[in-house]
Amino acid sequence: MSNNQNNQGLTIIEIMFVVFIVTSSLVAVLGLVAYSLQPVSQSQMKLIASGLAQEGIEVIHSIRRSYKDWDEWYSAISTTTDCYIQYNSQCLTCCPDICCPDVPKPCPTTNTPLRLDSNTGLYQYQLGDFSPFSRKITLTKIGDNQVNVKVEVKWQERGKEHNFIVEGELWNWMEIKKPD
Repeated sequence: MSNNQNNQGLTIIEIMFVVFIVTSSLVAVLGLVAYSLQPVSQSQMKLIASGLAQEGIEVIHSIRRSYKDWDEWYSAISTTTDCYIQYNSQCLTCCPDICCPDVPKPCPTTNTPLRLDSNTGLYQYQLGDFSPFSRKITLTKIGDNQVNVKVEVKWQERGKEHNFIVEGELWNWMEIKKPD
């Protein structure tokens, strides 16, 4: 008769080693998942910022079209003017120089955060919860018939400041002379 005994069980050391390996693997996998989700959040914020910048350009174009002639609109802005607008603005709000009647008082600065109205999903200055976004519109006269429009949207995410800039030109196309 042989005295061979097969021990089929695991020692406490082996169990602790297996638990350590499994835990380390899970921590690594969860770290990778968290790291891979950061670009999704950043992309979402950039997408919102680009929409707010595009909206700024479109509202400025709409305001420009509401004036009867170029000179009236052109004289309403100084050489370089920082303004703010929201989706339903009917005129430029360039505090303290120019202020629309529907502007909340005191007149917001260009660093005032936009508010997100959860009922409408629209960003504005009067209603809703503060968002991380602020928008500044800079109008710069380049010549008698040309204005540069620069829209800068800023936000903070994870302690880092980000910005998104869109630029365009407005022309007094009625006065542009054709080459001979």
